[in-house]
Amino acid sequence: MVIFIVIWLVLGFAAVLCGQNFTLPVAVSTWAALSGILCAGGAFLIYRQPIGIATFGGHIGSGVVHWGFRAGRGLLLPAAVISWLVWLVLGCALMAAFRNPEHAAIIAAWTGDLLGLFYVVGMMLVNRSGQRALLKFTLAIAAVILGSAFLWFRAGTDEARAVAFFVTGGPPLIVGVGYGVLLTLGLIEGRKRL
Repeated sequence: MVIFIVIWLVLGFAAVLCGQNFTLPVAVSTWAALSGILCAGGAFLIYRQPIGIATFGGHIGSGVVHWGFRAGRGLLLPAAVISWLVWLVLGCALMAAFRNPEHAAIIAAWTGDLLGLFYVVGMMLVNRSGQRALLKFTLAIAAVILGSAFLWFRAGTDEARAVAFFVTGGPPLIVGVGYGVLLTLGLIEGRKRL
């Protein structure tokens, strides 16, 4: 887990450096190419690892190519592409937040919603039977993001921006608090059993 945290911090730092040293189009292009190269390298490190033996290189590769194995049905290439998309979104969000610190909260909320949308689309790819219900949920998340962006950029008033932030940031906050409460209750129950 320490390797993952170090790799994620290094990648986040690299994205911020791209955002600070280049114009926005060049920074996004550079980050897209860099994260693509890193995901390809991570996939190679995972591929080179012997089956059933975790190597240091495999851990490093797993730190970069971390997402998408389930949606890609365990295949390395789809996992690398999905991980690249996630790193692209995270890096662009970090660049935007550091370039516009006054908008960091709404950028974080949109990023959380967009990653949630990716997750639901991935679940649709895995669960063929529940695609209709998940499609409705996907459309709802997309509507939340688009509605929030419309309020943020088009309405432009402080009240509209507050509503935009509540619309896009409220559901992830409620889900996060709910998971936190469940995790805390599970930890307390686990200690009682010991």
